[in-house]
Parts: sequence; structure tokens; C-alpha cells
Amino acid sequence: MRLRGEILRRTPSAPDVLFAFAGAAYRALRPDLGDPASDRAAALCAEPCAERPDGLDNLRAASRRLSESPAPASLEDFLALAESRTTLGHNDEARRLLAAAATAYPADARTFVGQARVLIQESGDLVAAAAILEGAGPDNRDDDYWAILSVGLLTSFLFEVLPDLLDDQTAARAASHERLVRLQETLTRYAEFHPDLAAAPLTVVRAVLRGLDRIAAGEETKAVLRSELDAWAADAVATARTLPPSREREALLLGVAIHAPACDQAVAALDASSPTSAVASADDDHLPWRVTAEIGTAARCGRPERLAVAESLLELVPPAETAGEAAAQAAALAADVSAANGVFGLGDQSAAVTLLSRAAEDEALAPTERARLRNNLAVLYVSAGDHAAAADLFRRSEDEARDDGKRLAHLNRMALPVLAADPSPEAVAAAQEAFGFAAEDDRAAAVVRSHARRWFAWVVHRWGADPSREARASAYEADANESGDGAAGTEAAAERGVMVFGSFVVGFGYESRGRIVLTMGGRPELWLALPTP
Repeated sequence: MRLRGEILRRTPSAPDVLFAFAGAAYRALRPDLGDPASDRAAALCAEPCAERPDGLDNLRAASRRLSESPAPASLEDFLALAESRTTLGHNDEARRLLAAAATAYPADARTFVGQARVLIQESGDLVAAAAILEGAGPDNRDDDYWAILSVGLLTSFLFEVLPDLLDDQTAARAASHERLVRLQETLTRYAEFHPDLAAAPLTVVRAVLRGLDRIAAGEETKAVLRSELDAWAADAVATARTLPPSREREALLLGVAIHAPACDQAVAALDASSPTSAVASADDDHLPWRVTAEIGTAARCGRPERLAVAESLLELVPPAETAGEAAAQAAALAADVSAANGVFGLGDQSAAVTLLSRAAEDEALAPTERARLRNNLAVLYVSAGDHAAAADLFRRSEDEARDDGKRLAHLNRMALPVLAADPSPEAVAAAQEAFGFAAEDDRAAAVVRSHARRWFAWVVHRWGADPSREARASAYEADANESGDGAAGTEAAAERGVMVFGSFVVGFGYESRGRIVLTMGGRPELWLALPTP
């Protein structure tokens, strides 16, 4: 209440602030403070009042009753009093009230929702919260109920079932199927309240269920996974087209743009989103994702016209007038676009080098982000013939990068010596060993393995490092198989020296208003790779 009161003091005429203060006062059983704030907010807020919280009238009535007589006389009183105790940090007392309410009103699921919320507030244990909800009565299963249960079951699947499933255990597949069917049913019910929030996990669950059924029927696992990824992308775009503009809809489409195996799906996802809508322009942390997704699609699919879209989106990013992380990110985005234009031959390479040089030395960036920009700057130096500067930058990038970024910088660095007119036998042998190892490294991203196989095949062919015809044929065949759908676009992009890593991470969380929350982290990374000559 004190915090809400301080915000209200600074913003005395904002309806949302007044409503927030009123809610806090009601939860603290102070209707004498909540009523004036609620009434003033209602007077300031034009109908229909979007800022008015759901359930405020019930909370107001319960607070008034309980402030006069602490003994709860109805389920609403129990719930309001328990929420008041939780707000004040008295969780044990809240649990006792909710347990008593569950005994008095066994058919109402809201008492179980209250218990689950207390548990989440204390420990964040969504799996245990879902277990509580599984024992709820059949009535009053509102959006709060389905939201907590959806996230709880999803969390349970990801951390308890999926690890075993990935080990390809038959018993785990049977258990997974049962859990996934339950999760699908739950998400379908939740979608009746919030289709945009349930859309992303529901499309994933449906694809996994179909894949499990096909694998159980004897189909080859890798082919099933690839075709189901295709089906997931198509379903996700079709679902998104039915949803109103929202953060969740944009997240779903961006996920498709980065992960869809076929380039036409990636382009369709970007076309279906709304880069100039109020949603995109107002949601500042969404714009970097949109920009990078456009650059990545241009690079991965050989579609340089998408770079013009990325440049138009950059104009929506607030001006980076001050130092700090936001300014550094904006500069990195501009450098990405400039670098991609330079590689495609659509822009001034010297301007790209200037932008990348400035952005790569910004200390506000995380080390891995600087590593990426240094790698990309090195690729442009190679195209300009300055191999010495490129080698130093590749080495610095390799030192700071992680995982696939470190592998790519290393491959780029190993490629430099064999580009010489007369490389030493030692350089050729070292390059062949590096490319051969990376080509078979299952821990590396597909684009890293593909890049390594191209270079391995080139070294074998150009320098005769291994005269075996079988080795050359194997390298080319493996690279062709790795390309898969959209191979023509991928090959065209690769010949221009562009590779993309999609480290797009979508997490599902829960907030107290009973909504699934999508969080995005690990912005997709654009790495440039040296093209084989």
C-alpha cells in the first residue's frame, strides 16, 4: 500500500494508478482508503473503462464486510481474506483460510486456485501447483484455473518427461504421450479464454503428439521430426492469422520465421506479422527481434529484399542518444543490417566496416555480442583482402564467443591460411582436421556442420589433402543432405557468405493475474561465414 500510495502521490489523476491503490487497500481490508480511490478512478475513466481491474467490485464488497466482521460468511469472503493475508505476507494464515474454504465449498475450484497461487508466490513451484489443481472440484474453473494448470503441466513435461523422451526410451514415449494428451486438453480449454496466450504451446504440443504417433507406427525418426516441424510452422501461421494483434501473436510468428525449415514458411510468417502496427512500435523490446528475424530470413533464404524491411523497422527503434545497453543494441542492429547489405553487394562495404567497428568496441554489449560483431567485421575485411586484420578479429571473436559462435569463428580463422596462393602443408592439414571434426560434431548447429563440410570438401578438392574420391563424395553428399528443404535458398545465401544462428528462446511463465506470459531471450544472432571460393 505504501508503494502504491507513493506512486499515487506522484500521479494523482491516472485511473490505472488509482485502481491499483484501491485494490491494494481492499486487500489490506482498508475500504475507507480504497473506496475514495476507486470512485475517483471511475469518474476519470471513460466507459468502457479498460483500466478497471476484473473482480474489483467483489473485492470491494468483501473488504467492506471483512473490515466490519473478520469471520468470513461466504466463499468470496474467504477468498478476499486469504488474498489479503497473502498480500501482507501471512501465507500460513492464507493457507488455513483456503483449506477451510475447500472443506466448506468442495465443488468450487477457486479455493484450489488460491492454494496454488500461494504456493507459486512462495516457491515458484508450478509443477506442485498443477498437482493441487488436479484435485479441484468441477465448478467455477475460470481462466485463472486453466492458466496455472496449463503452465504447471507444461513445466512438468519440459523438466520431468522431455529429458527421458530425448533419450528415446520406449517407456518414456508412452508416458510422454499420456502427459501430452492431458496438456493438449488443458491448453484447448485455456484457449477458450485467451486464444493468443495458448496458441504457441498448443501448436507445439499438437506437433509433438503427431510425431510420437508416427514414430510409434514405425516411421523414421529424423524424417518425422522434419515433417512435423514443417507442419508446426504451417499451423502456427494459420493460427496467428486468426488472432488479433498482440505480443503473443508476434512472438509466435517470430518463432516460425526463425525456426521454420522451409524459407517460404519463414517469409509467410514475417508477412503475416505487423511490423508497423501499434503493437510492434509500442513494444520496444519486440523490435530487435523483428529486425533480426528479417535479416536472418534475408541471409538464410537468399532474400536480400527483406533487408529493406529491416531498415524500415530500424526507423521505429527509439533514437540511441544516450550510452548504455539500449543504445548499444540499436547500434548492433544497424551494424547487422549494414553488414548483410555489404555481403549481398547491396551497400557500401566501407560504411559497413565503420558501423561494425564502432559497434564491436562498445563496452555496453555483452562479450558474446561483441564476438559476433567482430566475426562479421572480419568477414568484410576478408572480402577487402585484409587477411591479417581478419585473423586477429576472428581470434578475438573466438576467445569471447560461446558454443556455435566459437565454432564458427574458429572455422573462419582456419579457412584463412588455405586461401593463400601457396599454403603450407601444415596449414592445410590443420584446416582439414578442424573442418573434419566440426563436420561430425553433433553438438554443433546444423549451419556449423554444413559450413565445415563445404570447407572440408573444398580443401580436399583444391589442395589434395586427402586424395580419396570417397571422402570428397561423402563431404558433398553430407552437405547436400544437411541443406534439406529450401536448399536452393540456403545454398545461394551460403555462396554469399552468410550463415544464421537462431538462438530464439521462448519461455512460458505465469503471473498473478492468471495469464500465461511469453518471455523472449537470447536475441537471434546473425553470424557471417566465409564462403568457400
